[in-house]
Amino acid sequence: MPARMNTFAFACAALEHYESLGVRFDGIYSGYLGDAACADLVQRAYEQHPHALKIADPVLGDHGRLYRSVTPQLAQRMQQLCCMADYITPNVTESALLLDEAPVQALMTKPQALERMQQLQRRFQASVVLTGIELASGECANGLLLRGGAPLLLEYQPQPGAYPGTGDLFAAAFAGGLLRGQPAQKSLVMAAAFVQTSVARTYERQTQARFGVHYEQQLFMLSQQKESRLF
Repeated sequence: MPARMNTFAFACAALEHYESLGVRFDGIYSGYLGDAACADLVQRAYEQHPHALKIADPVLGDHGRLYRSVTPQLAQRMQQLCCMADYITPNVTESALLLDEAPVQALMTKPQALERMQQLQRRFQASVVLTGIELASGECANGLLLRGGAPLLLEYQPQPGAYPGTGDLFAAAFAGGLLRGQPAQKSLVMAAAFVQTSVARTYERQTQARFGVHYEQQLFMLSQQKESRLF
């Protein structure tokens, strides 16, 4: 506990130092948060950089189950962060939790997937990226619904194997695309291709799932000339 408290205090001090230097971040991306106090830190960063692009990946669960570390307090704070974000990137399980529904992993039709994104947008007033949609047709999809835009479903064939961290890779790649000035649609396609290729390469190598995916050789897929500062 003392080490964790020191880490949190260090992060707060870092934010204060950035503020004293007049540093302004172009974007703030948050993913897994260990507890509600970490959500407080993200909110503080939001408030210090009101003009930054805010991307919240509400990491709460997957495959119809909550992660063991998720408490009701953390889930509530994650909902509050999503209300402050410009983009949210939940998977299907997390989308149910954000909407105060039971966390289930069920097959969806395309109209159901679109309706789910619309529900999220109405509640959180953010652009929505819904990942890991398992369609009744046998395919999978990632969805995008921009504020004021038309919905998009990007279908793909599911890859063999299941690896931890692929949602984090996707959200980080998507955030990076936005911060480089790419349109959201292009960032979605790029991030999905990056993760799919990484999963396929990992399966070919028969790497143990606990080691995650081999993504290093696919990093060239993310390269662009324009850079931004991301906290």
